Amino acid sequence: MNSDFLIQHAKLMVWIFLLFGHLQLVSCCGPGEYLIHGQCCPMCPVGSRVSKHCTAMTNTGCRVCTQGEYIDHPNGLEKCLKCESCDSGMGLLDSQQCTYFQNTICHCKEGYFCVERKGNGCEMCRKYSLGPVGEGVKKKGTIWEDAEYEKCPHGTYSDNVSTEECKPWTKCKELNKREVRPGNPSMDAECKEKMNIAFIVLSIVIPVVIVVIGGVLGILWWKRRALRKCTVPSRVVETRIREMGPSRVVETRIQEMEPFRAAATRVWKWKTESWKH
Repeated sequence: MNSDFLIQHAKLMVWIFLLFGHLQLVSCCGPGEYLIHGQCCPMCPVGSRVSKHCTAMTNTGCRVCTQGEYIDHPNGLEKCLKCESCDSGMGLLDSQQCTYFQNTICHCKEGYFCVERKGNGCEMCRKYSLGPVGEGVKKKGTIWEDAEYEKCPHGTYSDNVSTEECKPWTKCKELNKREVRPGNPSMDAECKEKMNIAFIVLSIVIPVVIVVIGGVLGILWWKRRALRKCTVPSRVVETRIREMGPSRVVETRIQEMEPFRAAATRVWKWKTESWKH
């Protein structure tokens, strides 16, 4: 009985010694080592993996990761990690391509912001929210934050949903136009061309003056033409014979139209001749 107890006690002591030795072995691995098969082996450097574990006689064998693979820390891994790709459908694009010693870093493409970070990059992005009509951007969005909006202040407007700032109203006076509708936060001011009174008056008066002048000149021309017809000298001769005793008297009357006088002006000249039978 005592011998069996002693044997069991001895076995227990052996197991405790072995366990203690194992724990001591584990705790002896330094920060640049890894445990494999109860033995501490040197880790492979960044960008490489273990191709052969160390032994009591040999060191750890390492091999550089191939294209499309990486390891970003000293390790005892037998396989490199696969490079990740940036999903454009999630609004992502490559900010830094994958190398042997670093995974791909994804950031949001233009117009998107990150909603789920991953290390120095992003894993999921979302489009900037759009400002409603009558509001403009107060704070533009970044790759990490959404855009913020506020009501357009006086003198500005936004007539569609966008991520832009409010636009200033059109200043009709500066364009030499008249304002027919004032602007508001959701609508621009409306301008129209001014009515030029002087232009309208001149456009009416000038044709009338031209017609009147033309009429006056026409009348003067017609009168001058008629006057020229009357200035051509003309002569009418009238002869008559009278008997006076033994003699006969021949009277000749000449009617002439003198130049540059009215048609009614007449000059009568008489010439008398007498002779005996």
